[in-house]
Amino acid sequence: MKAVVFHHIFAKLLYVAKRARIDIDLAISYLCTRVANPTKVDWVKLRRVLQYLKGTIDMKRIIGANGLELIQSWVDVSFAVHRDMKGHMSACMSLGKGMVYHKTAKQKLNIRSSTKLKLVAVSDYVCWTV
Repeated sequence: MKAVVFHHIFAKLLYVAKRARIDIDLAISYLCTRVANPTKVDWVKLRRVLQYLKGTIDMKRIIGANGLELIQSWVDVSFAVHRDMKGHMSACMSLGKGMVYHKTAKQKLNIRSSTKLKLVAVSDYVCWTV
């Protein structure tokens, strides 16, 4: 029964993350791998996302550009955070103010070191920046 409730809340948050609140997309993408069999730790993470949304409900989304010639990108990875020991990647792009594009995903490869995982994440994301 608890798994059904977890899935129900998660599905609503997934819609919100993709449509209006891209700032929670990383947490929701991570929880996406836990929907089938959530643990107590997963419930804590889901609760933290809901508390964050409650605390930032009036936050305005600001998007702007300082110029089209300067595109900034950031890539971050978490090493071996999934049950199958795969990493998780998050990346975003900005033109100056706010994010204009973001991507978060579980890595498809099982990499043995965090340094190599960062290289794989950058190679996965670089095609979106050009």
